[in-house]
Amino acid sequence: MITPIALLVLTLAAEESVVLRLSPNTADVLQCDNLLVLSIIENRNLSAVKMAGELRHGWIRYEIEKDGKWVRVAPTADQIAAPCGIGDAPLLKGESTYAECAALHRWSVRGKFLFESPGTYKIRAVATMPWGDIASEPVRIAVKSRDGAGLRKIDSVPPWDLWGLGMPSLEQPLPEELIELKSVGGNIGKTITTWEMVGTACEGGDWKGHKVSKDQACEWLKENLEPVAFEHSMILLGSYYRQKKYWSGLPAVVSSMKHDSMTRQDFLYYLAPQKPKREPK
Repeated sequence: MITPIALLVLTLAAEESVVLRLSPNTADVLQCDNLLVLSIIENRNLSAVKMAGELRHGWIRYEIEKDGKWVRVAPTADQIAAPCGIGDAPLLKGESTYAECAALHRWSVRGKFLFESPGTYKIRAVATMPWGDIASEPVRIAVKSRDGAGLRKIDSVPPWDLWGLGMPSLEQPLPEELIELKSVGGNIGKTITTWEMVGTACEGGDWKGHKVSKDQACEWLKENLEPVAFEHSMILLGSYYRQKKYWSGLPAVVSSMKHDSMTRQDFLYYLAPQKPKREPK
């Protein structure tokens, strides 16, 4: 039987051995820009640790510092899609990493943008463990002014099309209104270019005079995207392959995902040999 003191020692050791890190695709943006983020939990323990908390579209939540307090921010997925519902919290295996991707842009569906005004902002990721919350080190985001024409152009795009910055679908081309926003530059322009590259790679094709092979999609994206955007691209690419039942393409996607995640586990499920059903007697 474990004594209360022994349990306390084990808990303290676990707290120090589980670390949460947050990486944005850039730390320099313009007014009204979006942000792609990657959160990684590293379990340095030899034993497994099970996460806790509330599931929406992930187990990691995001906060921004406002007036000296940390305020929760709803990622794009939480704002426009129904919650995933009740799910079993991830089990972090011993000496392993677990990752989640998210897109941050607005306070609410049609509310103000997170980076509405120039200045320096702080964001962080938070996850709930059996002993309480753990938070990443705050990440500073420097927001510079955007010209008035660019701000008006962003404001003219319907919210539904802007959501495509965080939740695009490879099943159909990006909305024309969204593609036209490439001219405003900043992280919005960079993100649109990223999704166009993934759209080219998913079936193979020409990218600025370079022939992209469908069979080499993962390698090409890894060579041409920064790490956070690449992790996002693997989720899009794998989801597209799953929808199209392109099973021979999924193993490369899974191999390219360096960390465990709910999405990676989903892809592995579809790759696992299915047991034949017994015929009724």
